[in-house]
Amino acid sequence: RAVYMYAAMADLAAATNDKELLKACELIWENIVNKRMYITGGIGSNAEGEAFTIDYDLPNDSVYAETCAAIGLMFFARKMLDVCPSSKYSDVMELALYNGVLSGMQLDGKRFFYVNPLEVNPEISGKLFGFKHVLPERPGWYQCACCPPNVARLLASLGKYQWGEGEDTVYSHLFIGGTAELDFATINVDSELPWKGNVTYTIKPTGKKPEFSLAIRIPAYVKKAKILLNGKEQKDNEIRDGYCHINRKWNDGDTVQLMFDLPARRVYTNPK
Repeated sequence: RAVYMYAAMADLAAATNDKELLKACELIWENIVNKRMYITGGIGSNAEGEAFTIDYDLPNDSVYAETCAAIGLMFFARKMLDVCPSSKYSDVMELALYNGVLSGMQLDGKRFFYVNPLEVNPEISGKLFGFKHVLPERPGWYQCACCPPNVARLLASLGKYQWGEGEDTVYSHLFIGGTAELDFATINVDSELPWKGNVTYTIKPTGKKPEFSLAIRIPAYVKKAKILLNGKEQKDNEIRDGYCHINRKWNDGDTVQLMFDLPARRVYTNPK
């Protein structure tokens, strides 16, 4: 419930240009992602009240990390992107989508996790006091079934998380294949993520505004990225707040390719 409120606060701050409210949203965001979020993008470490607790209290075995909470974190991230298009929000949005949200539904769409544990002991999980909420297998349904339809509505509306539009800029927040019909252009995305760091955009301007910026997120986990425009590598594009801005008068069939390596990497927990 907290992240739903924070999403509304960010939305209100954007609509009213309330600097004080925006500052509060930024401080809350930094606290969540740096001190109260699991490596999966899961949030809410305590089953009692489905709640945040204190900084760095992130147990793996009694975790709550409700599927709806990861979705709420995506809501919050998306609203913050409207105020400040920065990869620090879209990176977390991607993390939560692939690790905190999708884990809430079985691949065939028939079984669901309400709670997303990072550690399970079948002799204890789902049985002993303090661990009854941590189920070792996804159930078919819940008496309080908020998570399954919440996953369904998120997946059905992924486009608005993938794309953002400003007065003269189209933002590519997530690398998901498909075709987007936007104000300035119809853009087809061919993506090989998460297996390969290879994303190709094919642009067809609508004619409404043929000159605009295509801002493509460069994730923080990428050490070196290449951008190709119509097959030619670009080295002088502006990188701002984690987005590569390509400004030009676009022609039908123009292509932009983002390429980067995806090596296995170690992520270390905070010692606190």
